[in-house]
Amino acid sequence: MSSVPVDKAGVGSAVLNSMRQVGGSLGIAVMGAILAQKTASSIRAGNSRPIAFVDGLHVGLEVAAAIAFGAAVIAITVVRTHRRAEHAAPVEVVA
Repeated sequence: MSSVPVDKAGVGSAVLNSMRQVGGSLGIAVMGAILAQKTASSIRAGNSRPIAFVDGLHVGLEVAAAIAFGAAVIAITVVRTHRRAEHAAPVEVVA
């Protein structure tokens, strides 16, 4: 939010909130699809349902960890560390 001009703070906040909602929904859907696919393939391989579920969960969490690690690397390299100076006119105080 610090990189958005003050007059566009509402728009920046709305976009940030929307992307957070979409990312969460998409993440749950992708992890659920991975879990279901691996669970089904483990059941076809002859494993019991609890073992198959743990297999699917294990793969899903590995993928989630890889995505989180990749996102952390991108955030470290892309996010600026310095604050942008505001070019606002000085405020005059009247007593």
